[in-house]
Amino acid sequence: MYVSNAVKRPIVRTFDIVSEVSKVMGSAPTKIFVEMARGAIEEQKGKRTKSRKDQIYDLYDTVKDEDLSALRAELEGMGDQIDNRLQSERLYLYYLQLGKCMYSGAPINLDQLLNDKIYDVDHIYPQSLVKDDSITNKVLVLSTLNAEKSDKYPIDPEIQKRMDGYWKKLLNNKLISEEKYKRLTRKHGFTDEERM
Repeated sequence: MYVSNAVKRPIVRTFDIVSEVSKVMGSAPTKIFVEMARGAIEEQKGKRTKSRKDQIYDLYDTVKDEDLSALRAELEGMGDQIDNRLQSERLYLYYLQLGKCMYSGAPINLDQLLNDKIYDVDHIYPQSLVKDDSITNKVLVLSTLNAEKSDKYPIDPEIQKRMDGYWKKLLNNKLISEEKYKRLTRKHGFTDEERM
């Protein structure tokens, strides 16, 4: 394709998604709707969205009752590489979760963040049940807890009870969305309609 890489990547990803949908359905879909992330509001059209760095700094400015000095120092220590490094899903989730495992509340060792034997990105709604790869459906957790959870949903009631206060704190400070909070705290499994 004779287009820039910025345009080529979404085109290739769209073909991948259409191929996967066709495979799952057993035939090609008759219609596909594509939702665009930018331009939904008139003021946003043609304007760049906030960088992950700016999003995190803005959120941290509003967090109450939390000493964020160590997390801010880590961010500032990245210097000019901060925007590039925050493209890492694990690192971005680490800062949104205030450096803690979403299922245990245990502090995450930043030096070991990329070690798959220690930490995983878990899909709250298991991918075997629902195809949702958005940040709303992802949390950074200890690998052992992710292995225990496996493809089970809802999340273990003991984890929900233990972590609800922390999740509410993240929600109240806009570090997680209302939808992510609902997924974390939901008490029942999926209906047949939701699995489609």
